[in-house]
Amino acid sequence: MRWLTPVMWAQLPLALVALVGLAFDSRELLGVNVWLKPLKFEISTFIFLLTLGWMIRFYPAGFRPGERVAKMAAVAMAVEIALVVLQGARGVRSHFNDSTPFDGAVFTVMGLFILLNSLAVAKMAWLYWTAPPATLAPGLLWGIRWGLMLLLAGSMEAGPMLARLAHTVGAADGGAGLPMVNWSLAHGDLRVAHALGLHGMQALPLAGWLVDRWRLARPAALVSGAAVAYTGLFLLLLRQALAGRPVL
Repeated sequence: MRWLTPVMWAQLPLALVALVGLAFDSRELLGVNVWLKPLKFEISTFIFLLTLGWMIRFYPAGFRPGERVAKMAAVAMAVEIALVVLQGARGVRSHFNDSTPFDGAVFTVMGLFILLNSLAVAKMAWLYWTAPPATLAPGLLWGIRWGLMLLLAGSMEAGPMLARLAHTVGAADGGAGLPMVNWSLAHGDLRVAHALGLHGMQALPLAGWLVDRWRLARPAALVSGAAVAYTGLFLLLLRQALAGRPVL
């Protein structure tokens, strides 16, 4: 955890810098302030690493596979955030940007390190399916298992965005969007399903914890049913975006 913890906490001062940028830097990119994307990524990375570290801590201290997962995720997200902040400060797109050789190289490096992060998550999922911590209540265990699978599904959903070099379906990226997240209000937006899948990592363990707390019968079946429903919503939002329809 010595790798993961400092990268996680570093997101908070970086988010503060982004907030200052939002307040004092009027530059815009695709209709929004250039510091909005770094802020969103910093908040999301903090939540992701906090959740991943919490999952690792259920294993004994010094558990080597867990330490490897923490190191892989920490390195991957440190590089990802550094490049997102760099491109935001330059006032250019960090993703889907091959307008110059440098920008194309940045996007390629980001892709490679996000792949490293996905491998770390896959390793964590493998551990929870094959060698789960003995102390976990069944609802929480199944929530973590399915949450990690949804996180992987959300990561894989980036594929259609890469194929288009854009997240909007039916128009160019940019234009009117929902506050903060900036999801398109006029066209399909692949980021909606992407975000839902990624945050299954938090939603399904929470569902499992509630099942355990309320002492409901058949916790594994209940949490698995919640995971099926969550996956159905994920696929519905993906289909809606691919059809070019906005989320609202």
